[in-house]
Amino acid sequence: MESYNPSEHEIESFKRFMKLMPQNADLELTILKGHLLIEEQLRAIIKERIKGNKALELDNNNWSFYHVLRLSEALCHDEEDAILWKCIAKLNKIRNDMAHNLEPKGLNDRVDDLNEAWPSGFAELEKGRNALLDLTLWSIYTILSGLVKTPSAKIIQL
Repeated sequence: MESYNPSEHEIESFKRFMKLMPQNADLELTILKGHLLIEEQLRAIIKERIKGNKALELDNNNWSFYHVLRLSEALCHDEEDAILWKCIAKLNKIRNDMAHNLEPKGLNDRVDDLNEAWPSGFAELEKGRNALLDLTLWSIYTILSGLVKTPSAKIIQL
């Protein structure tokens, strides 16, 4: 059995997640922080895989989360299951609903849907909605951080 050695990026990403992600915090804060941390990894995937074109630089925030998600998905399409991208899109929908509604309706149901859609087995732990969301976001984030510096990744030089 081959042992897994996380990259330096994965280790630093894990430390960053643990530092910035509140544990068992308010549901809305968890969603907002998780969304931002996941977006950070999506932008890192793009920055890592597309080189040499100023138009595609993502150091500014002119790109919407939706576009960053779809470009990351296109760049990683052979490496990860479609459920990863669907769950990130679900998270984005939840975050957008929160951003445009003071009292978003059905928030708990949509969070439950995200937790259940993620194939981690966490939903069976019966730890409560917020704790499950913490685990789901951590799991998604971990997979994304592993995609950032993948040695076999196709790099596009423009």
